[in-house]
Amino acid sequence: MRYRLLEVALLTVAATVVLPASVAGQQSGAAAAADTGWTVRASAAADLWYHGLAVVGFGAGGPFPLYNRDYAERVRAAKQEAGVYPTALDSVAAGLRLEFEEQRVFQVFHFIPLYFPQASPEDMLRALDAVARRELSEAQFFDARTRFGIRQAAAVFRDGDDREVLGDFVRALEQEWEVFLREYWERTVAADSAHYGEVQRRWSERVESAVAPFLEERSLDAGTMLVSPAGSPFRRLDNVVAVWSPPSFDDPDASVYAALRELCFSTAAQAAQAGRDTQDPAAASRAAVRCGALLLDAYAPEQVERYEAVFLAPPRRRAPQRPRRSTKRIPSTERCRRRCC
Repeated sequence: MRYRLLEVALLTVAATVVLPASVAGQQSGAAAAADTGWTVRASAAADLWYHGLAVVGFGAGGPFPLYNRDYAERVRAAKQEAGVYPTALDSVAAGLRLEFEEQRVFQVFHFIPLYFPQASPEDMLRALDAVARRELSEAQFFDARTRFGIRQAAAVFRDGDDREVLGDFVRALEQEWEVFLREYWERTVAADSAHYGEVQRRWSERVESAVAPFLEERSLDAGTMLVSPAGSPFRRLDNVVAVWSPPSFDDPDASVYAALRELCFSTAAQAAQAGRDTQDPAAASRAAVRCGALLLDAYAPEQVERYEAVFLAPPRRRAPQRPRRSTKRIPSTERCRRRCC
């Protein structure tokens, strides 16, 4: 069996994050009692954060984009129809993208929502704003839904300039949620709960049960799956994975197989890096896709063809990129003026 891995069109938003036992308190009582299987649900906080990264365009380039290429265009049209375009986020997007791409520390942005799996958008942004302002004494007043994320973010964003960029992004997201995304999310994502139930059913009945030996061996047989439009754990329910959801909610298999690919990622990354001196994210991504295909070939061969259809679709034809022009600066910081000039 041969897989055209060089032509893989990745649909996933973020990789699996394995959290230590200190985050256990974030999980709901019902989920903690079950301690088995994966729970599929939406997260407004994750959707807001990934919406922001997609609008900024961070991680959207190259042959393996982290976010759906059509998403930013779709929400721009929705903003224009609502009469709110451009929002504050749109206005600073180009400058933020330059900042994010300049410093490697901002790669952690792709995982931030997974440290706040039970938080509301307001709670997550308030916690990150405390990190940006270095007012960590406030953390003692935050509940278990945000405390772990605060500690993780504070450990990463130590440099003052980096915290300032984090604060700029958080403030833009706060306004984005208020003027546009809250209503848009409630009308689109939250209004279609049946989609998440169908993803849950297909995952549990078709994929999870089929590859159970692999998941159990890797301690990945339970956790929370955040379906969003864009290490061994100490407790299995502390596993969190975020995967792409099609805009029309008409293809639950895309999310189901994206989840399988994400659960393969840590194993595939180890294999891809064997004998290499430098990291190669593209090789790890290709290996993760093939890992999922091989698992299905071994445990559920009748699903391989559908899996291939999801990941090995012909790549979209993209318009030639125009030369990058000068971008709007973020006027609030002298640091940004120095870097953008």
